[in-house]
Amino acid sequence: METNTPIQKKDTPKFKSNKNLHFNELFDLAGDAIFLADIESGNIVDCNRLACENLGYCKKELLALTVGDLDATYVSLEDEQKLWNSLKPNKPITIEGKHKRKDGSTFPVEIRVSILENNGKKEVLGIARDITEFKKVNDKLIESEEKYKALYENAPLSYQSLNENGNFIDFNPAWLNTLGYKREEVLGNWFGDFLHPDYVDYFRKNFSEFKKKGYVHNIPFKIRHKNGKYLTISFEGCIGYNPDGSFKQTYCTFKDVTEETKAKEELVKAKEQAEESNRLKSEFLHNMSHEIRTPMNGILGFSELLGDPNLSLEKQQHFIKIIQNSGKLLLRIIDDILEISRLGTKQVKVINEKVCLNDLMVELFSIFDAKAKENKTPLYLKTPLSDEDSSIETDSAKLHKIISNLLENALKYTNKGFIELGYYLEKNNLKIYVKDTGIGILPSKLNVIFDRFTQANEHPLNSNASGLGLGLSIAKENAELLGGILKVTSEVMKGSEFVLTLPFKDSSKKTKKEINKNKCKVLIVEDEEVNVLYLETIIHDFEDCNIVHAKNGKEAVEIVQQDKNETITLILMDLKMPVMNGFEATKKIKKIHPNAIVIAQTAYSTSNEKKKALESGCTDFISKPLHKERIKEILKKYLN
Repeated sequence: METNTPIQKKDTPKFKSNKNLHFNELFDLAGDAIFLADIESGNIVDCNRLACENLGYCKKELLALTVGDLDATYVSLEDEQKLWNSLKPNKPITIEGKHKRKDGSTFPVEIRVSILENNGKKEVLGIARDITEFKKVNDKLIESEEKYKALYENAPLSYQSLNENGNFIDFNPAWLNTLGYKREEVLGNWFGDFLHPDYVDYFRKNFSEFKKKGYVHNIPFKIRHKNGKYLTISFEGCIGYNPDGSFKQTYCTFKDVTEETKAKEELVKAKEQAEESNRLKSEFLHNMSHEIRTPMNGILGFSELLGDPNLSLEKQQHFIKIIQNSGKLLLRIIDDILEISRLGTKQVKVINEKVCLNDLMVELFSIFDAKAKENKTPLYLKTPLSDEDSSIETDSAKLHKIISNLLENALKYTNKGFIELGYYLEKNNLKIYVKDTGIGILPSKLNVIFDRFTQANEHPLNSNASGLGLGLSIAKENAELLGGILKVTSEVMKGSEFVLTLPFKDSSKKTKKEINKNKCKVLIVEDEEVNVLYLETIIHDFEDCNIVHAKNGKEAVEIVQQDKNETITLILMDLKMPVMNGFEATKKIKKIHPNAIVIAQTAYSTSNEKKKALESGCTDFISKPLHKERIKEILKKYLN
């Protein structure tokens, strides 16, 4: 017992001494400056080695200072005291400030302040960390963020961010300016709602691929502007991820490439048009060579045959006719080439003169009626005005050329049915038309039908229809020279109608109102156009009448049905016609208008024929061939 007691007394103080030594080592080796100060006076009562190094003092010098001597944040003693009074044991606070070194320089510090109680006495423990490097890095980070923000806010490119569902979570002003929206109109909405309907599914599919791949490059979209129009944009972006690798948001830009895309499309279109133009010109030259050689072969070949002394007179006359026709064809080809060249150089002048439209139409009818008969295609003519009222101011040669080209075109593409040439007045415009029941024009060709070197079939200049493909182009350009417009409507395998609209320049002093005032109205029901033309001429010589033409009995009945005010004064009815004959038509007309005056005309003048006509409801009867005096007699009797 006596031997153990000294050992215990000796070991106890040694243990305490090692503990204090260990604490002092930790105190001095700490990575932050540590201060211990009196809470009432602020005097520094202890500090570690790093505190001395950071401030440039030795420990003895620091222990002679107060906490306020080190503070460079210019906090008043009163505020400092308030801070200390607010401290509570075991509840440290962290503040940021500045410390002042012995040489007067300062540096930023972050101080963790707490209260210690030692034998009932309170002291302040401050652990100060030099945050100079941290502040530098932080300042650079703030500067970088400000630069990024300025770039984001002022960038000409449109930036946007989407969440994992494709909804907007952010966008810059350029985005809003480009599309015309306000921020609240877009934020939170799905990106697909702003796309063209054709691109919604495309976006949905590509957004899924975008999230898997992590980036997209140069994806085209059409996005809706607030005004309803669609812009073409080029879309690029990448995916932002959280620290755990999960999806955070997209970072995307887009550029408005509407004009750029439009320019590219126009460039491609221009290139295609240039290539097509070159192709057509090449085919035109090839075709022109063929078209010229064909009549030249006829002229040269048959001229050589005429030199045969044993040639019969009949064959001589036949060969001469072939040479003459070939010469006319060659002249027509040369005229077209010269005409299109003159029109191209803008050297053609308009020479207006007084023109009787009826005379011009009759002249054209007489020229083309023979050709139409050769093709077994009836040609009809409608001239509703008298010779005097159809007098207009225009360039006769150009108008003649326009209508000639339209009739040539109609004859070329009409194998069955009929062709009709006519005109009518609509407001202050004169409408001259050529209507046919031919093969028609494909819808895709309607916009190029008037282009040079083009014909309205799938293979321009390479069809069975001969020609240079210049006729309609010449007609259109001459129409424009006359101040008019040439348009076409067509249906495949049903026919086409070309309408030339010209300002109505009446050379007479009568107004349109005066022309139609108190005029008698005569309906000519006749399927033979020559007879119609003959009757119109006689009627106009006798009386200034409005003349209406029906090609068969069915058309006549329809015209009378539409004449609810019974303005038709006289009906000249041919008895033998297609579709519906004159007997049946007269019966139906009399049921509609019992008082209608119907004059029967027929090549059969038998008493039985006349009786049958009168029983059908005809008022009178004239026989074919029609004689001028007999017609005038009828007109005088019933029109007066």
